[in-house]
Amino acid sequence: MLRYTIRLFGPEEQPVLLSGTLLAAFFASLDTATKGAVRLRLDGRSFARGTQPAWLSRASFYRLEGVDTNNSTFQLSAPSLEETVAAKTPQYELIASDDSHKTGLTLFAESLRDALSGTPHADTYDAPLLKAFQRFEGVFNAGVVGVELRNSNPVSPKIEFVPQDLKAFTALRPKKFEPRYVKIAGKLEMIRFSDSAFALQLANGTIVRGIFASGAPHPLDEFFGKPVVVSGAALFRPSGSLLRIDAEQVDLANEADQVLWAAIPRSEDPLLGPRGPLEFSKAGPGVADPFGRWPRELSEEDAGEFVTLLSEVR
Repeated sequence: MLRYTIRLFGPEEQPVLLSGTLLAAFFASLDTATKGAVRLRLDGRSFARGTQPAWLSRASFYRLEGVDTNNSTFQLSAPSLEETVAAKTPQYELIASDDSHKTGLTLFAESLRDALSGTPHADTYDAPLLKAFQRFEGVFNAGVVGVELRNSNPVSPKIEFVPQDLKAFTALRPKKFEPRYVKIAGKLEMIRFSDSAFALQLANGTIVRGIFASGAPHPLDEFFGKPVVVSGAALFRPSGSLLRIDAEQVDLANEADQVLWAAIPRSEDPLLGPRGPLEFSKAGPGVADPFGRWPRELSEEDAGEFVTLLSEVR
């Protein structure tokens, strides 16, 4: 459990009265922003319509350990993500190795820090999370002129949040990248049968994680350790980097697939555009004919010629 100290102060850094209105506004804002920060890091979006998933409440859990009314200070504690997120869930697989020891409050603090500094292209905040930070206006309207957050890690700097920062958040306009239909080829390195999560190792060694989106069971085991081509929706982080693939179809990859779909999908691609793969011309036989079909639909002879052609072009 990592411990945190949050101090609310008034003019000239004097303590403030911890009224019911202030307490309700503060903890409602903190809870909303913490859940948003956690969901963004693990799910690629801070907020979504519908019922919140059960894992989110566990991952963003924190406990009030004590209150110092004389100094308007709260003592909190929180468990790490690896302790709160169940191992057999897609979200567990999406926890970055350097984030596993962090808590929901730590992710909140990192998101707030990057937003306060205006860090461009950060994966730690998006537009809805910035709106959640602006909900702290209710705290500032209750007599608070500053919020100070620090944790028990001596190397972690304290974070200070003041009313003027709310205007700065309005000026930040992080991009939102919509899911895109993509194809990607690699070696199927990991399968988790409980929820059809999987991992692909690309030709350059990069690991891409995904979930088989169909509700029906899929025989991924027959592809384990083999080259496959995955078709589905690519989800992106706020920086535009790939978060995961929500797969709709998985097939064995032939040689042409492994060449054509070897790259990590990008959030913005002038060749692919926002709606899907480029439609090549089917004007006539010869080279135009193989280009008009997906590589796995080609004969072995055509596929070999296609790979040779691509190599010559490159």
